[in-house]
Amino acid sequence: MKFPELLSVLQRPLLIRPSSHASYLQMFADHAEKTREDFRAERPLKDFCGAEMPQAENVGGIFYLPIGGPMGRGLGEFEKLCGAVDYGDIIEELDQFEEDEMARAAILNFDSPGGMCQGLGAVRERIAALDKPVHAFSAGMVCSAAFDMAIACDGFWTSADADVGCIGVYCYALDRSAQYADAGLKPIVVSSGKYKAMGAPGMPYTKDQIELLQSEVDDLSEEFFLRVEEARGKENVSREDFQGQSFTGKRALEKGLIDGVVGSIEDVAAML
Repeated sequence: MKFPELLSVLQRPLLIRPSSHASYLQMFADHAEKTREDFRAERPLKDFCGAEMPQAENVGGIFYLPIGGPMGRGLGEFEKLCGAVDYGDIIEELDQFEEDEMARAAILNFDSPGGMCQGLGAVRERIAALDKPVHAFSAGMVCSAAFDMAIACDGFWTSADADVGCIGVYCYALDRSAQYADAGLKPIVVSSGKYKAMGAPGMPYTKDQIELLQSEVDDLSEEFFLRVEEARGKENVSREDFQGQSFTGKRALEKGLIDGVVGSIEDVAAML
């Protein structure tokens, strides 16, 4: 079984709601020791709650593309069976939409806390390259990387009680040096540079290493902020709302983060 990509995220900047990320990591850990056969038998085409996973489909000329769960690049079968979404699969479904002569518009239906930074840009570029209209909708979560993807669409709509925003980037690192010391272990690392052994098990993070991680987060978050300002209009949004907090759909509309509040995805389809 391929080691889950979303489990190997230490020291890598993420565009995801931290609480949701922690929940998924615990779920992956709970199932990690099961065989592939047992795991698949329990979860064929089901999300992490056990519900049937919706599939992309063309209904009445509108191509509905559901995007639920955490998103990432190069995900394995294990993660997909847990409800995660691979960026490559989203691109393939957008290709399918473009090639479908009977589909006049698409709606990306989000319920996602976000995901990995790597691979997100390719999806945004694919959305921008489409000749047919693509709108975003959420009645659940459209946070972090999901929000970044949604603002690339021609229109962005949510329900009044949707969870919108969580704009920003964070990096999670685990310093287990105290745990090693309590166990009587003293790791010794020989490296070619002050960053090369960063994150080695049992080694504390140095000031320089933490500053490096912070600089990566700062660079990626500034790019994210600029995309939001370009998409929503710099004069319409405030960086005070880019501090990782999220808002209801109603409040997100007041803050200029979405185009409007609707009752359901059918309302968006009616506009198209």
